[in-house]
Amino acid sequence: AVNGKLVMLVSDNGKRRFKEINFDSGIGLGNTRERLKQLYADNQKFSITPGESGQGVLVAIEIPNQTQAHEDTYS
Repeated sequence: AVNGKLVMLVSDNGKRRFKEINFDSGIGLGNTRERLKQLYADNQKFSITPGESGQGVLVAIEIPNQTQAHEDTYS
């Protein structure tokens, strides 16, 4: 956890260049965005950026650290 947030990073060194990938049409990505908004409102971040080589992607998801919130409530 970083600053009370759980940060998840997933990278892919796929064969296609980042600018060739359409991120607006995927059902899974849309569902993920909507679910994060439902669960965490503005207290979440979801980003997709180019991979280090310019190919593939880096996906970052940041949500509240629920364990920390739970500990704060009961301590």
